[in-house]
Amino acid sequence: MGSEILVTVIIPVYNAASYLKKCLASICQQTLKPIEIIAINDGSTDDSLSILHQFALQDQRIIIHNKSNGGVSHARNIGINKARGQYVTFVDADDWIEPSMLERLYNAIQETETEIVKCDVFVDGKNDGNRLNYPSTANALFDPQKCLHLLFTEFHEKHFGFACCKLYSKAFLDQFGIRFEEDMNFSEDVLFITKAITKSTTICYVPQQLYHYNVLPQQSLTRSYRKNEREKYDVIYERIRETLVAENIFTSIETSFNGYVFSGLVNLTLHLQGSPYKGLHLLKEIKEEIVSFVDDYPHVLELNPIKFSLKKKLYYQLLKKNAVSTLAFIIFLSMRKK
Repeated sequence: MGSEILVTVIIPVYNAASYLKKCLASICQQTLKPIEIIAINDGSTDDSLSILHQFALQDQRIIIHNKSNGGVSHARNIGINKARGQYVTFVDADDWIEPSMLERLYNAIQETETEIVKCDVFVDGKNDGNRLNYPSTANALFDPQKCLHLLFTEFHEKHFGFACCKLYSKAFLDQFGIRFEEDMNFSEDVLFITKAITKSTTICYVPQQLYHYNVLPQQSLTRSYRKNEREKYDVIYERIRETLVAENIFTSIETSFNGYVFSGLVNLTLHLQGSPYKGLHLLKEIKEEIVSFVDDYPHVLELNPIKFSLKKKLYYQLLKKNAVSTLAFIIFLSMRKK
């Protein structure tokens, strides 16, 4: 079967019993048949492993790797290393894909002879989702610099920041040793994509929403609050910057990267709504976070915010004018309304 496998689908699974059946069914029912499905059970304590075995009895293309919990990056790397397909893709266990996704992406990567091909994401769980309208159904080719700009800005919802919704050449990933950083559990997708894009020559874009991203209740800012969240942002910024510098592309993409950094500041302040601090103590915490962030990343004050959302434009103008107290108060009020 090895020589016939066109695509390896890698699914990290951790306590996903509530969603796993829909995910697996969507993959098993793909119109592209010569695939293998590597499911890495990452120490689940619910019925996930049992569900995997049930599906494996019905579909011999499913290969189960059972291991102790080591995180999504470790699980994905195991999948890449074990993959026998010409191409690999990732599907999260709580998501699902359209029946034609793999065939559509496979045909596109074959026709264009690119290393990476991607489609768009439909966000399930939002009001009316985020259905996109496309002026053209023709595939488009992007150079690495254009892709990195989209990765760091996401103005047109191209979703370059997801490791999922893409097909990667297995030989390409192996040639450059592109893997996930296993010591990271924050924005690991963005770093992986950055590495892949900087090593690629061209990326093919299929203008169609074929991947369904499931927004779960526990993904809310309030429930996910953790102390010292800023440290994770510092790590991802530094590693992305190191990658861009090493590939001699940082200078040409620096403005877009700084926009990504500014978005991190917005996310960090909103993240504080789950903080145990309340009232004036919370307001003080927000202000200190802003001041500390700008001290460490002064280049965020050199942006052109034309394409920012209205909220981000307001935040940025206040930041630019050094009206930190006013900005902190506005963010504080926005939190109280939620």
